[in-house]
Amino acid sequence: MNNFKKILFLISLIISIFFLRNYEYNKLNFFILSIICNAYFIISFSKKVNLFHIFNSFFLWMGFWFKILIVHTFFDLNFAELNTQKNYLIFFEESIIVSIIGISAFLLSSIYNYYCSPLNNFDRKIFNDNQTSDFINRYKNIIIIFFISLILIINFINFRYSIYQKGLIGNEEINKYISSIFKWLLIFGLTSLSAVFLFHSLSRKILSVKFLITALFENFVTSISLLSRGMFVNSMAIFFGIIKYYQFYKFKNIKKTIFIFLGSFLILFTMSLVLTKELRTKEFFKKSELESMNLIVVEKNFFLDIVETNLREFFHLVSHRFVGFEGVLSVSSYENKDFNFLKKTMIKSKEKDVIFSKIIKKEDIKNTQSLKNSSYFIKVPGIIGYLYYSGSLVFIFLICFFIGVSITYFEKIVIKFSNGNILFASLISQVIAYRLSHFGYMPYNTYLICLTIILNLLMIYLFYLVINKLSSSN
Repeated sequence: MNNFKKILFLISLIISIFFLRNYEYNKLNFFILSIICNAYFIISFSKKVNLFHIFNSFFLWMGFWFKILIVHTFFDLNFAELNTQKNYLIFFEESIIVSIIGISAFLLSSIYNYYCSPLNNFDRKIFNDNQTSDFINRYKNIIIIFFISLILIINFINFRYSIYQKGLIGNEEINKYISSIFKWLLIFGLTSLSAVFLFHSLSRKILSVKFLITALFENFVTSISLLSRGMFVNSMAIFFGIIKYYQFYKFKNIKKTIFIFLGSFLILFTMSLVLTKELRTKEFFKKSELESMNLIVVEKNFFLDIVETNLREFFHLVSHRFVGFEGVLSVSSYENKDFNFLKKTMIKSKEKDVIFSKIIKKEDIKNTQSLKNSSYFIKVPGIIGYLYYSGSLVFIFLICFFIGVSITYFEKIVIKFSNGNILFASLISQVIAYRLSHFGYMPYNTYLICLTIILNLLMIYLFYLVINKLSSSN
């Protein structure tokens, strides 16, 4: 851990100590959670640690440590995702302990990764891809034009026909196979192409700014098409993939790259938030609901300073956008936790799709949905909360540690069969970490995302195989 990481870790602990002055629960337990959360997050940036831990630690950091700080400081521990009629805070200390166990297991898996199975140089490629790199760099402008055209066509069709959008029921008139292809392209298929182009532009030890902007543009357009505020997710995967590449192979324009990436990202991300907010509001709510919402906003702006209102809205969005502690809190309050209950949730059944909201949180499903029949809001406990369905802390620790170690090895396989493409591996690891963070809805369908990832990897592998065969024959 270099000096910069030590300083960051020290700052996080100082923030935790200041926070503890007004903290009415067990201070030691929260301080331990702070140490574990921040240690995992900072260790994940080590050169030898696989990219999965960067994304997983970030989602846990935001969903637990940061969320508790913000909700306690600004919202009096009123979690927006929880039913305020039920006193969840009785189970606050139990939830802190559960969180410590789960996150410490992931932390230990990253330490195992660092010492026992470190990320090595990824230049041991299956195929010689020099000709692929030469082709991509030679015809860069033509490739970008075709790629942008593909991005616009795919996203226009998706938006026009509502094939796949976050929070909305998909167009049932669309063939399920076509719908599946669109889902793959929108979730990480198009970004996979960006990862391939960017990776090969680095073959000359200088990153193409054109490919970089195109990758951000793809994430921007796709997030709007999906009605998603999560543009940062795939953009983060590309960014940290580039940083990890630089840790092993230095290239010339790293400072310029970071400046351009972050500047462009902030502009596009802000625009995506504004646009998707308007689109989601129109798509998810009926006119009567919108009028009610507008009255509430006017009333707030009348009594509160505009700056304070916007600041609170920002903290509310950031703190509640990430799944974590509130999921564990909900599960802790459920009395019938055991392995039989966990087993029941793994069986495919329509009732099991809403088990977290209906049975654990005891919510009236109709009251938590919009009046529009086309929209559907999903609530999940996250991987730690879901594993606590078992009621066993030992089980949580063992499974979280197993997941952390297993995905570390899987990422190495992805790197190998993508011919050393660390940017593509970064994207896949981010997709897996995001899935774990939002785990709990239809858990039996996890095999579908795994199958999609494997098929995507197979396509990349076949691409290099064909190119290699064609190169050898010439």
